[in-house]
Amino acid sequence: MEQLRILVRTGTFRFTERTKKQLLWDVHAIIGAEKKTHAEKELFETERKNFQLPPLHHVWLDDAWDEIEILGFPLCSAFKLIASPIRRSPADCILAADLKNNTGKEISITGYLVATKPTRTKHGEPMMFGTFLDRKGFFFDTTHFPKVVARFPFRGRGCYEIKGRVDEEFGFCSITVSEMQRVDYVERFAEKPEGKAAEPAAS
Repeated sequence: MEQLRILVRTGTFRFTERTKKQLLWDVHAIIGAEKKTHAEKELFETERKNFQLPPLHHVWLDDAWDEIEILGFPLCSAFKLIASPIRRSPADCILAADLKNNTGKEISITGYLVATKPTRTKHGEPMMFGTFLDRKGFFFDTTHFPKVVARFPFRGRGCYEIKGRVDEEFGFCSITVSEMQRVDYVERFAEKPEGKAAEPAAS
């Protein structure tokens, strides 16, 4: 039962064209619990009641949060889950491909955390290196010196708003971070069952 529930929640049976909630109900109805109820003849005839399930609503957030809970990451773009879209002027909408044209400049960029590498300075102070994906799916790297690590630590997988200076070394660009904050995701039940809001674009 538990393995079937995991397969349903990760979208394995989407080819059936039934929603996850319908499939989960099917699983419980067909397999059910181990203990079965034995019907016994009653003294008086009673009218049989037919129960009808209410509409089983489904919104795109259900899929994303199921995937985060089970797999550790969403299969859709994580940028679609950002609660409050980050508003910037067109000049500040930096992507990984734009770093080379902004060498030496202070920029802001939003990235999805892929990996971190802890290390230490020659004085033994902790520092970090990070690897992120931008909203177009391209990688960029970051350097976090001790003071930044202390003030703006990594807070797990998710999207981060990063500010820093673009540095280039041997033709490779990276960002020396001055500020970093993890941005909030939309809460799982933020949309009402009617779900009039459409799935947002990744950008």
